[in-house]
Amino acid sequence: MPVSTPTGTTVTAEDIFIEGAPEVWFGGDEQYSPDADGFYHGIVGTADDPVYKLGCYENFRFQDNVQTNEIRCDTTGLEKTSQTRDYLTVTFDLKSLLPLQMLRHIIRGGAVTWNDAENSEKMGIGEIDNSLFYNFFFSRIYDTTAGDFVSVTGHRCQFTGNFQLQTPYAGAWMITGIEVRFYADNDKPAAQRFATVCRVDASAL
Repeated sequence: MPVSTPTGTTVTAEDIFIEGAPEVWFGGDEQYSPDADGFYHGIVGTADDPVYKLGCYENFRFQDNVQTNEIRCDTTGLEKTSQTRDYLTVTFDLKSLLPLQMLRHIIRGGAVTWNDAENSEKMGIGEIDNSLFYNFFFSRIYDTTAGDFVSVTGHRCQFTGNFQLQTPYAGAWMITGIEVRFYADNDKPAAQRFATVCRVDASAL
């Protein structure tokens, strides 16, 4: 007899809607490497490797980048699609451009020098150090009373893309074209090679 709904074990979507942009950090060391469940996530700053928190930004996007190859059979046509993840990307436009100590990582500038006598900081823009990789972390608290949140941790990330400084009339300067690539970290388990997603929600879980 036909039925109007599936039977057996089912999972129903929750009526929880996450709104607003996440808070974003990069740098530091891994906080849980791994945790009690075997997951690698979170970042923690040290004196040698601080964590940098982004200020004002716009147009944040988190995107997959997958190569696909069609598996075709002359007798039956397309059988399936073979998929390989190359990397994940985060893109955004940045309005909080200072201090240079943070900006230099985003635009791949040189080391920053502080001069206390001049009250200045200076950096060059030269050749890119391709050996630099970062931890990248963003999270959004979707219930501020209970502290429920979701987070994403990238383990082996690089700032890429061709940045462009825009200086609009009567508007804030903004750097566009910023891209962060989450590359595979072969030291992680296969299922966490690119990133780890966490959710904490005491009332729902």
